[in-house]
Amino acid sequence: MLVVLALLWVRDAEVALGAPVDAPPPASYRATPPLTAGQQGADDGDAPPHVLVVFWEVWEIVHAEFLDRPALDSQRLVHGAIRGMVESLEDPSSPLADGFPSRSAPDAQRLTYGAIRGMLRTLGDADTRLRTPEESRAEAAGWSGELEGIGACIEARGGPVRVDAPIAESPAARAGLVSGDLILAVDGRPVEGLPLREVVARIRGPRDTEVTLTIRRAEATAPVDVTLVRAQIRLLSARGTLLEPGIGLLRVTAFTGGTDEEVGAALEYLRREGARALVLDLRGNPGGWLEPAIAVASRFVPDGPIVWKEDGRGERQPYDRRADQPLLEWPLVVLVDRGTASAAEVVAAAVRDADRARLAGQPTYGKGTVQYVHELSDSSWLFVTAARWISPAGTRLDQGGLTPDVPEDASGIDAADAVLEQAVQLLRQGFPPDPTWPAGSLSPPQERCTPNSTGVA
Repeated sequence: MLVVLALLWVRDAEVALGAPVDAPPPASYRATPPLTAGQQGADDGDAPPHVLVVFWEVWEIVHAEFLDRPALDSQRLVHGAIRGMVESLEDPSSPLADGFPSRSAPDAQRLTYGAIRGMLRTLGDADTRLRTPEESRAEAAGWSGELEGIGACIEARGGPVRVDAPIAESPAARAGLVSGDLILAVDGRPVEGLPLREVVARIRGPRDTEVTLTIRRAEATAPVDVTLVRAQIRLLSARGTLLEPGIGLLRVTAFTGGTDEEVGAALEYLRREGARALVLDLRGNPGGWLEPAIAVASRFVPDGPIVWKEDGRGERQPYDRRADQPLLEWPLVVLVDRGTASAAEVVAAAVRDADRARLAGQPTYGKGTVQYVHELSDSSWLFVTAARWISPAGTRLDQGGLTPDVPEDASGIDAADAVLEQAVQLLRQGFPPDPTWPAGSLSPPQERCTPNSTGVA
């Protein structure tokens, strides 16, 4: 069955080879309704190969939106898709590899995803990618800032899975899990050698359900079973800390659905504590959703666009400051590094171009492109690079990133966080020294469980 489907797909792909770049997929695929579960294994003669409908959805979206228009060579795309299908057939874990194809839907899905991924590879853009339904759900949970699980960051740096840190007041914290605890099994199933994402998936689950972890504690000889009840976990992406009298630190680790609200609460806390100047720490922030980034930047930028979006046809669209946001006029320094990317670079560029802040630290990542996210008919997600960001001053953010105004320089600074001390020294110029807060004493708490952490269970 699947081999026949592949041959039918190649027949339509040959038609696509002669089509112009903006051509839609074959009409039969676009008009085909989704199958019910009972239909997916049926061979109904001349009916089109429904299981490949998702491929033609991707074909149509990519041709309509992809930023690098010259890369949309139909012949290369089809050849890449064929290579991807062949690779999926050669995968040793596939039932197709033994020469006896199965009629089951998962194998058809493997064939389709192989074709899609092979086609996308030819575009030469790692950010244009496919996520399976399972991967999509996990990614959505991460960027929403909420998940259902036990509330612990776990890691596996080339060794056993271990607890990095429990989240305060989470089931993990209440159960007594501590940094360094080794996780040997989840619900009796060993996790040694599994990818971290799979371990996380086993630990997460619906709230009010139980999960049992087999734990070996530091210096303990025998493992113990710990049963936890999963709960709704909120991962904070913004936190305020008073560094010294008059100077606050706002650490933003990602831009999620709750970031702007958290930033507002953090700024109000700092205001009550007497802050009159601010360090905005965007180091290690990989970005996230655009709307909360625009909202946060609008708290510091008085007017004008926050950023411009330019698509593959050269058309530009401004994203203006949100007029409903309160404006904070404190002196401001923004910390950046090579982990500052995407929406975080949008914020950093906006405040600098508005002459509201100086950037301190290291050059940023330079991920100045926009990915549109499409949910496909099988609940998988397609990320398509569809535009690039242009700063208010006209700087393309995808060309080497942002260069800081104040490069990181640890010479002559006795502090655990040299660039933070540099930023505070800049802001201190507006305040008299306070002998009770000696220079070099800065040690703000480090967030270990954040929305962009890989192993949040």
